[in-house]
Amino acid sequence: MGIEHLVWMKPSFKFGLFEHMEYGLGGRTDFGLHIGVEAEEPTYIGIDLERRIIGGDRGPMISASLGAHYRDSLRVDIRASLGFGFPQLVSYLGLDVDLPVSEEPEASSVLFIGVGFSANPSLEYRFEALFGLNEDGDQGVDIGAVWRF
Repeated sequence: MGIEHLVWMKPSFKFGLFEHMEYGLGGRTDFGLHIGVEAEEPTYIGIDLERRIIGGDRGPMISASLGAHYRDSLRVDIRASLGFGFPQLVSYLGLDVDLPVSEEPEASSVLFIGVGFSANPSLEYRFEALFGLNEDGDQGVDIGAVWRF
């Protein structure tokens, strides 16, 4: 079980807070609940299932997740990432695609690149850069921490 607290900033200097809670279901599968708030924007609420396809905590890892979120409309969220971990450092990159459910099929895509530093087995600090690949894709940086129980 883990909780991730992130503060994000967009290029327009808009700030937000993102809470990500995750629970291990076993068999390399996690259930996640996400809540995000940003000034002058609707609240972000989402759920997903993430599965580690290859790898574990350290060394190479490939994971994929499928979920849904609601901000101003319902969207299906597909995410894939590739990571590599060292004893106290983890780096990763991936692609996040959001598909609208009830609107015209205009997907938004974001490339993310991040690093994490483990202060101890239950605390990791993270920095992530987001690069929108189309007009609707988010851009900015995330800075935060992950607590594992």
